[in-house]
Amino acid sequence: MKIKNTLSNNTCVGIDIGTTKTCCVVGEVNLDKIEILGIGVSNSKGVKKGSVIDIDNTISSIEDAVNKAEKMSGKKISEATIGISGDHISSLNYSGVTSINTNSQNQAIGHAITSEDIEKVQELAANINISPDRRIMHILPQEYIVDDQEGISSPLGLSGRRLE
Repeated sequence: MKIKNTLSNNTCVGIDIGTTKTCCVVGEVNLDKIEILGIGVSNSKGVKKGSVIDIDNTISSIEDAVNKAEKMSGKKISEATIGISGDHISSLNYSGVTSINTNSQNQAIGHAITSEDIEKVQELAANINISPDRRIMHILPQEYIVDDQEGISSPLGLSGRRLE
């Protein structure tokens, strides 16, 4: 989960919400190292076996850990990477397929793949039936396939007729 960024580009914040404690760590990236600037730890309230059972208590635990980390680091936290785990988190591998828009002059060779084509195929892959008590939190493309050519990490600008 991301919150609007106002931190400097080399500052990073991580939050881990656990059953027994909630931790917040503030770090600064310098070359190939991360220097820890501040740590905040609070007793976790509102979480049981990795699942939130009381949102107000969970928010209070997060706020307490963040406030402690802000005080120690001297940084105002406005963005964080948050670890989510538990039995209620699952992943699916799913595929979407779309044809690339072509015109009559280049139908034989296909058309250059645009960011809109990539967004469309990702939307199609995410358009799956899931139970009403679940929701898709994140889409992580593993690879793209252009005209049966597998293993493509970024199809942007490639020529093709079919994107998967």
